[in-house]
Amino acid sequence: MMGDPLKTEVALLDYQVIKFSLDMSRVKAREFEIEVGLQVGVGPKPNSDVDYRLDLGIDIRGKEPQSPDSGFAMTLQLAGFFRVQEHVEKTRRQEVVALNGVSTLYGTARAIVAGLTSQSPTGKFILPAINVLELLRSNDASPGAKTPARNE
Repeated sequence: MMGDPLKTEVALLDYQVIKFSLDMSRVKAREFEIEVGLQVGVGPKPNSDVDYRLDLGIDIRGKEPQSPDSGFAMTLQLAGFFRVQEHVEKTRRQEVVALNGVSTLYGTARAIVAGLTSQSPTGKFILPAINVLELLRSNDASPGAKTPARNE
């Protein structure tokens, strides 16, 4: 027996990479600690009740515990364009776009970074997984959360 069909609340129409910079010239080890800073901005497009833009900025600074002068720096800024379905209450639309949009764009960012670094001399870098719901609940998208990461 099947349950009710899943109703889609938001759809990604398009995304753009606004900025990408990566400096891995000082990476020596295969494992290091990183600090991840996320900035999130979301708002409706002018003259629309259903179209939204979400900006996601990711700033990462990596340090090797044994060698503080080594590491890397990365900045990635994405803009996503989303359409909310008409059945979603107007009071919930921005929240729905924020939750689904950050999840979608961060997943896209992980793929971009992994793909671009996969052929580098230091190896593929994979952005750490994040808890988007907790991020938005705390409303603290600022630098400082230490997360272990690895270079493959």
